[in-house]
Amino acid sequence: MSLRRVLAASLVVFAACADEAVKGGSAVGLHARVRAGGVELVSEEAEVRLDPPGDAELTARSASVVRPQLDGPHRRAGGVAPVRASWAARTPPATAACGVGKPAEKIGTINGSLCWVSASLTSGSLVEENAIYEFLLLGRDGIYKATQVSTNVYYPPDFGHFGVTAAVGCAKSPDGDFITTEYLSSMSAFAVAYSIGPYIVGFTAFIVPGRAFVPAIEYDSGYGLTASLIPWPIGISLNLMEKSNYTTPPTLIVPWNKSCGAPAPLPGPGFRAGEDDTLATIAAGLHGLQSAPGDDNIAVLQREMAASLLPVFDMLSAPSGGAPTDDAPAATQADLFRDWLARGDGEQLCADCPATSIDHLLYEFDRQVQAAGDDSDAILLAGIEGADRQVQFSPQLLEQANLQRQLSPGVALAGVIADEVIAGGDAGRFVDARIVVVPAQLGVAADLSIGADEIADLIGVDAAALAGATVTLDASPVVEAASFTLTDGEVQASYTPQDPAPVLFRYAVDLSTAAGPLPAGAADWVVRPAMRRMQPASGPPARVLLTAPYRAIVDTPVVLSAMVLDADYSPITGPLAVDFLDGEGELLASAEGQYGSAMAAVVPSPSIPAIAAVMPTTLKYGDDSTGPGFAVTGTGFSREAVVRVDGVSLAERGLLVAVISSREILFEDDGGFAGDHKIVVENPHDTPSNTSSFTGP
Repeated sequence: MSLRRVLAASLVVFAACADEAVKGGSAVGLHARVRAGGVELVSEEAEVRLDPPGDAELTARSASVVRPQLDGPHRRAGGVAPVRASWAARTPPATAACGVGKPAEKIGTINGSLCWVSASLTSGSLVEENAIYEFLLLGRDGIYKATQVSTNVYYPPDFGHFGVTAAVGCAKSPDGDFITTEYLSSMSAFAVAYSIGPYIVGFTAFIVPGRAFVPAIEYDSGYGLTASLIPWPIGISLNLMEKSNYTTPPTLIVPWNKSCGAPAPLPGPGFRAGEDDTLATIAAGLHGLQSAPGDDNIAVLQREMAASLLPVFDMLSAPSGGAPTDDAPAATQADLFRDWLARGDGEQLCADCPATSIDHLLYEFDRQVQAAGDDSDAILLAGIEGADRQVQFSPQLLEQANLQRQLSPGVALAGVIADEVIAGGDAGRFVDARIVVVPAQLGVAADLSIGADEIADLIGVDAAALAGATVTLDASPVVEAASFTLTDGEVQASYTPQDPAPVLFRYAVDLSTAAGPLPAGAADWVVRPAMRRMQPASGPPARVLLTAPYRAIVDTPVVLSAMVLDADYSPITGPLAVDFLDGEGELLASAEGQYGSAMAAVVPSPSIPAIAAVMPTTLKYGDDSTGPGFAVTGTGFSREAVVRVDGVSLAERGLLVAVISSREILFEDDGGFAGDHKIVVENPHDTPSNTSSFTGP
């Protein structure tokens, strides 16, 4: 099977065949009423068309995507200045214990599994993209750092895109007590993602050559911008890793403890570290790092890293006992993952596990992809159904996604810690381990400037001698590095965030370009001032983003998700309660969430349009001109409704028809409606309203 050929060469938009015996339609006017932060908010309406998706026409649109960049008047032309060799190019000192700083051929597992967090950047166009991944692998002995680059193919094609993703994943080892880096490097990612506004959620399964899919999964969360090539109403994308390699192989950088062993169980309720709970053991290790004493750079940085990783692992390590079954999903994400990790076959997927388990998700995805062969429609269907299963099975999917978006600074700090571990004792090394928080707003340039006085105080020289020094700001993989020239006593730099996730900017100063005078050997010094953590601020709850599938099969469950945002569309991470309602205001389901979102599965019914009145009105057009028209009021109107007057579609008459909401439709009067007329509003799947009468002027 050539998935690359299928994904890259085929411009096929998925179409499924309807069961004509089932009467479909559209569920319209779906909305959410949310209570959060002391206020009550109501979402805009959503609609689910209850029939199989139809063909979409392929229409090209010219567009481009520009990735946000560091900016400022002191930015150097000609690329980024080289930075002193990092820890990955150094031999660890003799004092390094537990194998710290040495590439690992194998990593000890925790109860037969290895988990990880990652931050990645992808960019591409048409069907091919490049990606860079920064990994923290959480093994039995501690935290390992690795960097991987890859080329991928994806579908549907686009004119261009970039995306930043944070992920949490786990793999069961075929070797039990350890997992080899050779096995890890052989795992090719096959990702299924779907969009919620500019936000991306989804999952990644993994293929090993000669073994198809293996027992490993990753939950993905991110932000991206895309210039679309074709209309894509389904909102699903597929991404297959084609080639990859480690630019930095897995290397132990932070042991859990000085004895080089697994973390001790964490006392207190909510954690069950030990033989049967992989994620709770990891959480215990992170809590141990966060509470460890010490004021040296390494201790300070480790505490900051642990604080960044802990929220998601605290969530995933507090099961309530509600394991997934054939009939009901897990009670929490912790129950979902604990059930999967406790069932320990690292060799093959489980064929008869509970129908709402991660095992079943992977098994069905593998079965459908393998059966699809080179049939692109079938591969797309496997992705669509896999995404639907993930949503149905994951009780706190968006809550986990929101927490994962806080992971990036912790992943970045791991490299800083590694540098301190490997080279912290070198002469001529000046490192400030502090992190300065820089408040920011989406779409507004945030100041990342640094003054010569701050650098001079760190290294003990006159600030005037630093004129001309080169300062490099790096937030990779999230933001590309850029170099600036220190001018007039400062480096002026800024960054305009488009994504509400925090970003950690690291500074490196090259004194070889400074005017001086400086001490002998200063050109070779390693100078790293305090880092800046850009934290886009969230305002009070201001709006609700309600998401629902564009289309679904009638009489089957669909998942409605509500996410609370501030006025700038930044997610709010706090508790909320949600009522999901139909177009008539009837309660479909209630749900609660702790991290700014909640979801529920409902079975919506097709709405029957009903006309209450038709009245003359004045229409206002986009150019501020006005004209005569009619307002149709009632209930149950679909966004795809057809309005027929005296049996003739108004669209066929060339008249403008605008569905304002499920309760109002406007159409223009061309002067041909004098006298009495009959009007019908028809929803998809031939679902007509009552016949109403109106009299034109």
